[in-house]
Amino acid sequence: MKKKLLTVLCALLILWGAMFATDYLLVSHFREPVFVLYGVTADDGGSYTGQGLGYTVVVDKYITPDGGSALVSVTMTVFDRVIAAAIT
Repeated sequence: MKKKLLTVLCALLILWGAMFATDYLLVSHFREPVFVLYGVTADDGGSYTGQGLGYTVVVDKYITPDGGSALVSVTMTVFDRVIAAAIT
């Protein structure tokens, strides 16, 4: 029973690590994260604050003249410390 529980916990930890690493790499390469839940949104062209499992991502966008949206900055924080950020 203990071995099965340990296996499940290890699998969950590996899954969380893969999600965190994916979002970290995306943010550091000026892309939007994949594994976040949209939280607070703004009416300025799509800016939002997303919540991941143990981290927060702030995405700032603006509306382009042709009606689309473009990224301005992406910031990833853990425990209120910036660990990855990209800006135009």
